[in-house]
Amino acid sequence: MTNKNERPLRYVLYARKSTDSEDRQVASIESQINEMTKRAKDLNLSIIKTMQESSSGFHIGRKVFKEMIEMINAKKVDGIITWKLSRLSRNPDDAGRIMGMLQRGEIKNIRTSDRSWSPEDNVMMMYIEFGITNQFSRDLSIDTKRGLKQKAERGWSPNARLPIGYKHNVYQSLEEDEIVPDGENFNIVQSCLKSIATRRLTPVEAYTELHRKGFRTSRGKKLAKSTYYRNIKNKFYYGVFEYPQGNSDWYVGKHKPMITEEEHNQILEVLGGSIKQRPKRHEFAYNGGLIKCPECGCSIIADPKVKECINGNIHNYTYYRCSKKRGKCSQKALEVKELEKQLMDTVSSVSIPQEFHQWAIEQLGKDTQKDNANHTEAINKNRDQLSKCENRIDRLVDSWLNQHVPQNVYEIKLSQLEKEKKKLSGLILEQVPPETKLDKIEEVFSFAETVQDKFETGDKRTKRNIVMYLGSNLTLHNQMLSMEIQKPLKVLSEVSEEIRETVHRFEPVELSENKEGLLDYWNTCTEWGG
Repeated sequence: MTNKNERPLRYVLYARKSTDSEDRQVASIESQINEMTKRAKDLNLSIIKTMQESSSGFHIGRKVFKEMIEMINAKKVDGIITWKLSRLSRNPDDAGRIMGMLQRGEIKNIRTSDRSWSPEDNVMMMYIEFGITNQFSRDLSIDTKRGLKQKAERGWSPNARLPIGYKHNVYQSLEEDEIVPDGENFNIVQSCLKSIATRRLTPVEAYTELHRKGFRTSRGKKLAKSTYYRNIKNKFYYGVFEYPQGNSDWYVGKHKPMITEEEHNQILEVLGGSIKQRPKRHEFAYNGGLIKCPECGCSIIADPKVKECINGNIHNYTYYRCSKKRGKCSQKALEVKELEKQLMDTVSSVSIPQEFHQWAIEQLGKDTQKDNANHTEAINKNRDQLSKCENRIDRLVDSWLNQHVPQNVYEIKLSQLEKEKKKLSGLILEQVPPETKLDKIEEVFSFAETVQDKFETGDKRTKRNIVMYLGSNLTLHNQMLSMEIQKPLKVLSEVSEEIRETVHRFEPVELSENKEGLLDYWNTCTEWGG
């Protein structure tokens, strides 16, 4: 592309990759540069400078982006080459600046992997594309925060940096721990902490011992003293964590503790030089933002009370109430016994007898082999269609680069093919193997069979885990608890009472004729098909 004086336009190649989760699926900076350099060569475009940075496009004030704009204002370059418009900006301020400079002719041309933008073009499509990238970042930020909050409620710390001795289990499969001991480092740090708690070693001696035993950071270096002292005071080591940090929302973690709470307090005494016994920390099953107040949006927190009777007896009570961090709230507190009574009603509503569990899994297993064949056939068909679609895209791009296809036809056809490719890719990802579905159903049925006994006899952590598995969006309004039961259990809750009544009619089920009659009834009862 040339201007009126036929001087070739001078381009800056701008590549960006965010350090945030928004760009995990975006091509690397190296890939962007290689692809766009090749594209510029094919189109005979002159790149006079390549600029790159790792920074979120959602934030204003990117250093390299600012330098690029200054080069354009100084008329050192005429246009921009970049992989996608989203690489230039994901915020409305920088996007508006780019569009304004393009309309005024300060930017003569913007070239992306799939189209070209010039001052005389209708910028409506650019408005839309920038708007989509901005809204995507906003939605993703909200979804990410929600996901991290749910991870904390499941008992796993979402904090990217864990205390020394632990690591994230990045590639864990279903039901595996999300945070695991960091190999031999776990044992070394544990020995260090216990030696301080028992006063066998001073903190300074324990620091030396830590490195003598071979502890190294993930980068293979010795641990800095400041990091060491900050870590050994962390409550994470006895099984709790705060998220977000500094927000005073504490959760009971599922990770393997290194020490006990008592040993942690002993370490604090050594570090603080105080021999005064620290108050015992209470742990509550339903604390930590698990339940929300629908009136003001604050967390429902545990509020322990001690009451002394006239006869001298002391009774301990625990109430759950709104934290009222955002001001006044009219919601009243609810005693934990009443709260658990309501929870037990929900637990009972999804409970199923062992006989039904065994019968249902057996029936579902009979169809798995047939479903396997259908699944394989569907996957192969979609993969074949996807391969053909990708070949058509390649041929279209080649024809466009060789100037055999007009720009407007190219853009329309490419958009259609990209939509088809996205649809086919989604179909392949959504097709879950029948064995996986059956495993999930088995997990749900096993939970439903044993949940009532486990809730009645389990400790605080067990009860919390049960509630978190049951559903989400727990609220306490007018002393009444409500939640959204997860879909598979919701289906069971609608028929579980009738299932239990059926078993009751055929008791004792241990008798062969009763069991045979029960199974015959279920086999002929179409209501259980769903």
